[in-house]
Amino acid sequence: MADEQVNPALNKNRHNKFTRFLLKSWQPVPTWQSTIILFLIIGLALIGFGIALIAINASIVEASVQYDIICQDNQVNPCSVKINVPETMDKPVFFYYEIDNFYQNHRRYINSKNTKQLAGESVDEATLRSECSPVYTNYQMGKTIAADKVTPLSPNATAIPCGLIAKSMFTDTFTMTDPNGGPVTIDDTDIAWPSDKGTKFKNPDPYDPTVQWIDMTDQHFIVWMRTAGLPDFRKLWGRIDKDLTPGEYTVVIANTYSVAGFDGKKRVVLSTTGPFGGKNNFLAISYLAVGGVCLAVSLFFFVRWMQYSKKSQ
Repeated sequence: MADEQVNPALNKNRHNKFTRFLLKSWQPVPTWQSTIILFLIIGLALIGFGIALIAINASIVEASVQYDIICQDNQVNPCSVKINVPETMDKPVFFYYEIDNFYQNHRRYINSKNTKQLAGESVDEATLRSECSPVYTNYQMGKTIAADKVTPLSPNATAIPCGLIAKSMFTDTFTMTDPNGGPVTIDDTDIAWPSDKGTKFKNPDPYDPTVQWIDMTDQHFIVWMRTAGLPDFRKLWGRIDKDLTPGEYTVVIANTYSVAGFDGKKRVVLSTTGPFGGKNNFLAISYLAVGGVCLAVSLFFFVRWMQYSKKSQ
């Protein structure tokens, strides 16, 4: 009573249904019929969405070529490969590189970085050596030349940036010509996520290109640092802001990134997009599979309900 005299709100809350947990609630009781209908609706919805995704995927035009074997056999660097565009690709056309059998989702690999260093903050050397383990010096990273492309790096200095993800950065570069030999411009600006640019990846202030091996605002670097969840993945290299007519295009590749150490494969991929991004048959198949399971469960309950109904008569 003394507390209510000091704070009148306490007396008011005594009659509040929300604070006394007296709000009306709905507690559904599952029945044979409701369970059958629920799984039937969910199954049909998932299958319908899966069919829609298949139709969308069919409208997406893709062209790709595996080039690691071609470039290795040619023993020429840079090497050139032909990529056949089967039908008109409406702009924008996205240019990807694709790598197979590379596990960027390995726990030790993902943890081998320092987010504060990548954001341009000052971090003590002991922390960097611990969090970037097992590679943290320029020597261990295999980096000898600074970002200015001239200054030699000190082998024993802590690398900026350090860690396994940065060390394994994809380094191949691409140029492209059309069937008539004319240049095709690949725009590699704005290829990283807006949430990464300018916030998660910054150079130290002031920026000194003679002490770090890469500009950490380089968008190819930012794209690589966002690790993939599956061992076969593609990452955006650039976009082509014009329609591509059918024909055989030439891609010239500076082939500097080896995949032999993990038995990998490399491809270049040209692709248009749909409302949900690029072609993704796995997602469509997943929806169809789960929808099929829901329909099977619905059918099972329906059969059991019919058997139970006959016994109870």
